[in-house]
Amino acid sequence: MDNLKKRLEKAKGKWTEEFPGVLWSYGTTPKISTGFSPFTLAYGTEAVIPAEGKIACGIKVFDKMTKMGIQPNAITCNTLIHGLCRTGQVGPALQLKNNMSKWNRRPDGFSYNAIIDTLCKGGLLDQAMVLFTEMLGDSNVVPGVVAYNILINGFGNSGRLKEAKRLFDEMVSRGISADLTTYNSMIDGHCVHGQQEEARRCFDEMVDRGISPDTVTFNVLIDSHCNDGMTEDAWGLFKLMDKINIPPDQFTFNSMMDGLCLVGRLQDAVQLFDSMVDRALNRMFSITIQ
Repeated sequence: MDNLKKRLEKAKGKWTEEFPGVLWSYGTTPKISTGFSPFTLAYGTEAVIPAEGKIACGIKVFDKMTKMGIQPNAITCNTLIHGLCRTGQVGPALQLKNNMSKWNRRPDGFSYNAIIDTLCKGGLLDQAMVLFTEMLGDSNVVPGVVAYNILINGFGNSGRLKEAKRLFDEMVSRGISADLTTYNSMIDGHCVHGQQEEARRCFDEMVDRGISPDTVTFNVLIDSHCNDGMTEDAWGLFKLMDKINIPPDQFTFNSMMDGLCLVGRLQDAVQLFDSMVDRALNRMFSITIQ
């Protein structure tokens, strides 16, 4: 605290301009006595710079803080990287990651994953792979299932399914277990590009490995099967959901009813609609009693 006071005194008449940076640094720096920052103790979470218009304010405060000689910690850098990525400013986020060494900080998995995710969502898959390769070569970072899931989802959505499968196999070879998100990404990629058999193979493999599918898994499969005219297969999946106690949501019902209508099974679609209404009423009644 004394050092911060000295910095404000040094600013003299401009202390009001310097104060936000000093306050940010103090509030987000972990204290030796507690191991947590004042912000974390007050709000139960780390500071997150708001997206959109307010990110500019966060950048301004960060710049002032560094110009004053206050070294940002990894949490502060990652907070800003996250904010930049949320607003699509991947270039500045990458530059900030590369500059962390100036403050004796090193990027971690969060730093890499945030930027890789933004690159993938923007369709910049090759650039994402360049950064991932750098991540693999960083001795201080061990890529986990999250990093692989981001890439698998990105390549799958873009139709580059062979590369998605290669990443899947590489992940397993490194001893990283695929999770529900991994399989949902693979299934979705195959379904989006009309590879229903491969999607079902992934589904069967997931179940065989003891990973329980969720509503999202079934929604992807049912919607894709219905769109391709495979209504009976979709109906079988819909009944399987009920059998293994996975609740359908509105999207599930809408996809199944649409599929039934497309093949002229209007009566079945009406019955399914009535079933959806009954489930909704029963759920509302149950909540009211509780």
